[in-house]
Amino acid sequence: MKYSKKIFALLLERAKGERSWRVFAEDCDISSVQMRKLACCEQENPPRRKLLLKLGAHSENGITAEDFLTAAGTDEEKLSAEDKALLSTVSALRPKDRRLLEDYAAFLLSRSGEDD
Repeated sequence: MKYSKKIFALLLERAKGERSWRVFAEDCDISSVQMRKLACCEQENPPRRKLLLKLGAHSENGITAEDFLTAAGTDEEKLSAEDKALLSTVSALRPKDRRLLEDYAAFLLSRSGEDD
């Protein structure tokens, strides 16, 4: 399947659930400007894999990272078993717990950068 901005925007709308676009963008740790571009079909090229995984990890209504990868024209086979396991674990968390986990991961990454 080739990338279709319209299909991607419809999928994104469903994944947003009852949240505002701003809150959904914050949950996914992306800018609200980028989220708006995707939702309004203004981004010509498909989003990168990292963004698709973020969207999938914070989606509602049963939308998964695989759904976003397919809509973006990326093969699902490129999603490793480790990525799938991590996404299913993170997706099962409440939004508050997801943010705590993401904050902790960011802290660990910043510490690893200090040792260089």
